[in-house]
Amino acid sequence: TESTSDYACDVYAVIRKHFPNTRVGAPIGHCSESIYGQLKSLCVKKLAGVDRDIAVRWTGMAVCGEFGESNVLARRVSSAARLYGVEFGEEAALMIGQDNAAAAWYEGLANGKSMLHNDIGNIKRAGTISADMVGGVVVDPPQSSVTLFYPVEQELIKAFDDDYERFLETLRQRGGRLRRRVDYDVCDTQMIADGGLDGKSTLVFVVSCVIPGATFDALQTFHSAGGTIMLLNGAVVRRLETDETLNECLPYVQVLDDAPPFEAYEALKRSPRDYVTIHRFSTSRFDPETGAIAIPADTERT
Repeated sequence: TESTSDYACDVYAVIRKHFPNTRVGAPIGHCSESIYGQLKSLCVKKLAGVDRDIAVRWTGMAVCGEFGESNVLARRVSSAARLYGVEFGEEAALMIGQDNAAAAWYEGLANGKSMLHNDIGNIKRAGTISADMVGGVVVDPPQSSVTLFYPVEQELIKAFDDDYERFLETLRQRGGRLRRRVDYDVCDTQMIADGGLDGKSTLVFVVSCVIPGATFDALQTFHSAGGTIMLLNGAVVRRLETDETLNECLPYVQVLDDAPPFEAYEALKRSPRDYVTIHRFSTSRFDPETGAIAIPADTERT
């Protein structure tokens, strides 16, 4: 990951040397970080050290089709861009048609893009959708006190899951469902070490993972300072060096109900419970008109 990022920085240092006044965008992709050994947040950090005027450009715009799932990947880059002080842009490296043109546009706006690299084929395939949305484009950098943990080390070494693709798909799907209820940033161990939890109230895990000891300790400090740690779907977070879990080290509350994650989060954040595990949820018992949550009388709670 270091060599890949260093090479990118060398390239853009040369570009900036010879084109000092040109607006430059640095493509950041592929979706899977294990393919190229590219830790996206580290690459963004190093590029910011080359030139703050370089825009880091996520190349997988609307790659999953559905906005929520695609946004997990886009927000991973845009959160790093805001943390390290560079602009965020997007690039449609894949074909975009009418079926996902609106999602692609919204993804960029929701992540505060200031640069868009598109091609005439995508523009034609989108029909009037892109043209209809152009007049309403507003760059408004997102702000959220919630952040989702992205287990990048686990992805890079393809560990602890027999079906690696299923692991990534589950991460995106659960992150997408959460996005329907609450906006959030995305952080990883690198970003946490660089202050990625500063100003955040809540850290959410949607899949089980193993994290380095330094990150494990940082989460305990975050919790001790009043931060909320939420484990959705029974996620277990283990320390790499000793195999101890956050569940064992911190007091927590188990909530077994069918409430969607955001409604459960809203209810729980008003209580003194500060460490929450939500094992399962669905939207079937949530009334979007009234905001009411129907919880069966026999629901177990501890």
